Amino acid sequence: MQVENIHSRDIPAPAAAVGAVLDGFGSEDDRLWPSRRWPMLRLKLGGSLAVGTPARHGPIRYVVEAYEPGRRLIFRLAPGVGLAGIHGFEIEPLGPRRTRLTHVIRAHVGFDRLLWWAVIRRYHDVVIEDVLAQADRAASGRAVHDRPWPLWLRLANGVEFRLGDLRRLACRPTG
Repeated sequence: MQVENIHSRDIPAPAAAVGAVLDGFGSEDDRLWPSRRWPMLRLKLGGSLAVGTPARHGPIRYVVEAYEPGRRLIFRLAPGVGLAGIHGFEIEPLGPRRTRLTHVIRAHVGFDRLLWWAVIRRYHDVVIEDVLAQADRAASGRAVHDRPWPLWLRLANGVEFRLGDLRRLACRPTG
């Protein structure tokens, strides 16, 4: 089944400012990723941001398929992640001080992974809205408030956090 997932935000900043934020994605000075809210899913690059560079966040792996500095960054999802296709960001100037940043996923998901995609998509939607808010803050310099997470996400993250605590306790050496 083909899926398409698109999120956009109009940012009151020049395209060059938004492009500079995108160009730092995955670097030590990454201003795009909302690390405060999603520290464990931060993008990790296997080299500099360039076509062919492997990348991952959490269990999702991909490779940089297209990169036009200041304008576009597209990743090809690696086989075995449940989706076959691309995801990435595009910058569209709307005027001298207004820019649209868009994130898109265009992929195929097998019927055996539709339930998985239904769950992941809900997480993804929240993460990407946080990414776009972070881009807005970083490029425009204005105070942009994070949307409150929905109750289901707060509960799921709480359970995941507690399970991680239990795993760490169970693996702690005794003696």
